Amino acid sequence: MERRADWLDQYHLGGAAMNKRISIRLQCSSLILFALLLSSCLHNAVSSSGVGGDIGVDIWASSNCVQPGDTVHLRATATNLGKRTWIVDLKDQPVFDIVLEYDTVVGRRKIRWSDGKLLSDLTRLELEPGESKTIQMDWIPDQSADGYDAVAEARYIYSAIAPGGPSRPSVLINVGSCPGMFGP
Repeated sequence: MERRADWLDQYHLGGAAMNKRISIRLQCSSLILFALLLSSCLHNAVSSSGVGGDIGVDIWASSNCVQPGDTVHLRATATNLGKRTWIVDLKDQPVFDIVLEYDTVVGRRKIRWSDGKLLSDLTRLELEPGESKTIQMDWIPDQSADGYDAVAEARYIYSAIAPGGPSRPSVLINVGSCPGMFGP
């Protein structure tokens, strides 16, 4: 009988220790899950891709949610996925560009990576098989963009006849009001 009591005491003590360990693990797991849920509502990098023919086009933004005054880094890449060299030569428009559009209290605004650059430097692009061309720009939304969404688009135009290009991937950036599980 004494032997059985010792075993029961050890069993109960072991069970209590086991319950405590399980409780601590559940608390840690809950904290980690809560942190992950919160971070999913915050500033996350976003990207989008598209392929047209032999050209893959990607756009990436450093954040999907910003406040006026924050900096958003934008990057677009065009990659030749084919086996032959692609040469695009346009006369009156950039072959590859980043276009950012957003509404403000005074109307729609459009900002381009190509703004302020010599058009002659932007109208020709040659990509060998496997080669990529990357362009980057920063955008700092001002107070007039607060509460609006901005759309950043990568434009690759391979022909003056088809100005839509093979692919126009885009990403959405919320300014001032970030949607999430716990509301805007």
